[in-house]
Amino acid sequence: MLNDWPEYGLAPLPTPAEMATLDLKAQEVGIPGQVLMENAVRASVDLLKTRWPNLKSKVIYIVAGSGNNGGDAISMARQLSDLGARPLLFLLKPPASYRGEAKVELDIYLNLALPCFDIADLFSAEAGKPDILIDGILGTGFKGVLRDDLQQLIFKINDWGVKDVVAIDIPSGLDGQTGFPNPCAIYASLTICMHAQKLGLFYNHAKIYTGEVESVPIGIPRRVADEHRPKAYLLKPDILNLWDHYPSNSYKNFFGHVLVIGGSKLALIGAGHLAAYAALRAGAGLVTCLVPDALASSIRFNRPEIMVWPISREYSSATINQEFKNRLKSFTSLVIGPGLGLDDQTADFLENLLSFPDRPPVVLDADALKLLAKHPKWSDYLKEFDILTPHPGEAAVLLGIKASQVQKNRFDVLLDLAQKYSAVCVLKGAETLITLGNGHIFVSPWDVPQLAVAGSGDVLAGLIAALIGQKHLLNYATLPGNTNPLTQHQLLAGLGVVVHALAGVRLAKKISGRGFLASEIADEIPHVLADNAKNDLSF
Repeated sequence: MLNDWPEYGLAPLPTPAEMATLDLKAQEVGIPGQVLMENAVRASVDLLKTRWPNLKSKVIYIVAGSGNNGGDAISMARQLSDLGARPLLFLLKPPASYRGEAKVELDIYLNLALPCFDIADLFSAEAGKPDILIDGILGTGFKGVLRDDLQQLIFKINDWGVKDVVAIDIPSGLDGQTGFPNPCAIYASLTICMHAQKLGLFYNHAKIYTGEVESVPIGIPRRVADEHRPKAYLLKPDILNLWDHYPSNSYKNFFGHVLVIGGSKLALIGAGHLAAYAALRAGAGLVTCLVPDALASSIRFNRPEIMVWPISREYSSATINQEFKNRLKSFTSLVIGPGLGLDDQTADFLENLLSFPDRPPVVLDADALKLLAKHPKWSDYLKEFDILTPHPGEAAVLLGIKASQVQKNRFDVLLDLAQKYSAVCVLKGAETLITLGNGHIFVSPWDVPQLAVAGSGDVLAGLIAALIGQKHLLNYATLPGNTNPLTQHQLLAGLGVVVHALAGVRLAKKISGRGFLASEIADEIPHVLADNAKNDLSF
């Protein structure tokens, strides 16, 4: 990935509009658009040579639209010809209709008397079906619905059965913002992105169209890139490089004390128990569960490493007395919600706890999120360092929408959550997203089906809470060239998501199918952190 910052383990995921701004700003400092285009194509051809060392022996068809994407395609045809290959260029429109940089490229191509054909000849060319087809029909600026003639062209190309289809920047017909086809798109085996992968290509529903995705440099100056950063960043295993080595003279309190509040007579204790266990596995020095007295023995007998803070009755506002508040200050983070229950008495307890001004940071999950949705005024009690971890169903309840709406546009849903609750929001699921609403969105690239199991979210909540208690072990900074800092807890949530995902990846290597237990995910956490220490992050 180009223009990434290893010290943060992040790589940019610009939207089409953000990429257009980068192009414009690069030209404003004096780099002609034609130079950027030539740079991009030269790097793309180098990538093709690496992918196909016998490129000269391949039959290559190149389809070029009349926009800048078509200009890239025409330049590629010329540069491939210079290599000794024999590409055939097919124009989507008459030569006289080409404008801007695409016209410049076409004029050069025609002045060299290189072979050029009308799109009507594509499927009847003497060479027959090509070995490689290069798609330069439409670029990332495409919006709306494809014209009927373009739909028919794309259907015919897809049905043609060409094994290797290379899309320039984006498969034609795909929306660069959402990753959805409108209504169809080229099925590419390789997509070569200019400068950086676009946001829409990241989504799982786009991958059937993109195939493998590679990025190539186009010559955007570093200063321009620093001054015009996108909102979204791809999380990578490198983010664990922020984790310092454990000091030799440390003691248990040095690594934080997590309090898990969850478990009730109706909901029982399993979810809270898993969150507490995950916190221990993530390196917390101490972990305590606050539970009704009747449930305390379940924890004591099953996991003696977890301490218990029993309360004499079910959760209620009466629990939040001065003694409770004084003790609460000794914890570095709280997990609230797993197995908590949803009755009115519990709601009173949670409101009193959230409103306590000196409370530690909280990770809100499960039942706590459902109660928050019922009492939207509680959002006033939330602080910037609090973390909400909803799955799509819980996100829908928090926003008063349908779960299907969440999955259709997770990006905007995440921003709506952050704006409504003014806390770090982690929208779980395949392609987990994290934001504080500060202009930065972290995107997890991992889709591990084995993590979709009861208790997996509880493990993530405990893991993040443990990281909060160890935040002094991490190296923080701001994104280069950006005055908005990466807040500590947004970064910690991102770290937690990465560790959780890689724990699932480790399990998937052991067992390719289903059947994992949530506790087994937790058991992999220290191994992920150990792999980082050994620089063995080859997941």
